[in-house]
Amino acid sequence: MPGITLVVCLRNETANLARLLRHCSGCFDELLVVHDGAEIVPTMQKSAARCGTGGLERAGAPPAQMAMDYAALKKGKKGPEGYRLVSGNRTQGSLGKLVARYHGRLYEGPRCFQQEPHWPFAWWQARYAWILRLDADEYPSEKMKAWLNLFRKTSSVAKNLSGFSCLWPYWDGKREYCFSESEWRPFLIHKHRASLIGMAEQGPIPQSRWKRTGLVLHHRPDRPSFGLSYVFLRRQSYRWRRCIAASLTLRPVDLPRWRYNRKTWPVHWAQVIANPWTTGIRRWASVLLANLFWAPRRGIKFCQSELLGTPFHQLSISWTYGFYKLLG
Repeated sequence: MPGITLVVCLRNETANLARLLRHCSGCFDELLVVHDGAEIVPTMQKSAARCGTGGLERAGAPPAQMAMDYAALKKGKKGPEGYRLVSGNRTQGSLGKLVARYHGRLYEGPRCFQQEPHWPFAWWQARYAWILRLDADEYPSEKMKAWLNLFRKTSSVAKNLSGFSCLWPYWDGKREYCFSESEWRPFLIHKHRASLIGMAEQGPIPQSRWKRTGLVLHHRPDRPSFGLSYVFLRRQSYRWRRCIAASLTLRPVDLPRWRYNRKTWPVHWAQVIANPWTTGIRRWASVLLANLFWAPRRGIKFCQSELLGTPFHQLSISWTYGFYKLLG
């Protein structure tokens, strides 16, 4: 029967993780959590900011010591610098106690302002080949939970699958929307049949294919998960774009990765690097037209904040890289 490791990479999201773990009860065999930098207790955030800590340093590419193919690390070999096992430590804090309650392991890693650079390390640490890759502010629907429980009892899984995908509705703070008719979000991944590049907006790259399940993964943060405010008013969005721009000035092999050893970027990013200005405009236009087409078919009234968010998100990623290169 296939074992599942639930991998969560987060930053000061103990309450969200608690909700996720409640909904995931019985869906996994191992829990592995990586915190992006040292945990900051909420009551200490203001003093930490005055001291120049608390994650206020400028976002950029992941630290150089993380640049390696983690899939090539053998068992028992010394791991990468910058990661610290917190589980079992008396000073592990509320997050550590929550992870321990579910018999998991908690690591603190270098501050990266994004979760993707920590995925290769987490996959290396995972005992099982099947990775349940969820964000702290997500949780499975009841049907997905039942499906995962059945999956763990399956005697065999097709070897030509890299994993399984699901529907991932947008959240406006009160209700969910499905703009696209196609599901794309991989949630259960076989780590030996996929590769990773540790950079925001870069998901797992399948060796073969994702199998669609029709299941729903709820993404319900304490704010809307899309829209113009998400793109232009959220500080973390600017940090992500700076991280992406800084990473694109490097080669993929200069970043943390899993089973990805090519020095060239995938086509999606190669186009941004080659010409960020026209690529940004082209993607803005194509996604906008697609949203205009989807809205009436899905019975959704066109709303500027909802359907313009993704086109401007694509534009801003490409142009941030363009300005990053232009300004040096």
